[in-house]
Amino acid sequence: MKKTRLGLALVLVASMAGFVATTLAQETPPATPPAGQGRRGGGGGAAPTNISGAMGDMNRALRTLKTEAADPTKSEAALRDIGLLQRDVAIAKSQLPPAVNDLSGDEKTKQANEYRSQMISLMRVLLDLEDAVVAQKADDIKNLLAKIDDAQKKGHADFRK
Repeated sequence: MKKTRLGLALVLVASMAGFVATTLAQETPPATPPAGQGRRGGGGGAAPTNISGAMGDMNRALRTLKTEAADPTKSEAALRDIGLLQRDVAIAKSQLPPAVNDLSGDEKTKQANEYRSQMISLMRVLLDLEDAVVAQKADDIKNLLAKIDDAQKKGHADFRK
């Protein structure tokens, strides 16, 4: 009986030692994300929850995308950033900017519809950009990035406080 208990205790200790060694040997994640994988929506890759966070993430992703999109060696990073832009546009179009929220009645409805229309158009351009990056069409990428810049300028002129 004593030998059985001793044998079980040794097996238990060996199992625990193996578990601890395996756990300690696993690589711990870095405290900061690797280069090119910056904070999104408050950090850690989480989606933003408000229009301000979505717009801020769109600006960051667009700046990065401009350096990646036409470079075929960076197409995976560009596609990831396009996906983030698409996510953030979807979040932003589901909310109203403060300049529209402060309106009332028919004018608020009119401006809300115009804002949503502009965001839908931006989403279409992003989908076209995704196709262009996959097909590695440098001229199309350049033209679509210019369209995104124009959409950003118009949107900010129309709806930013």
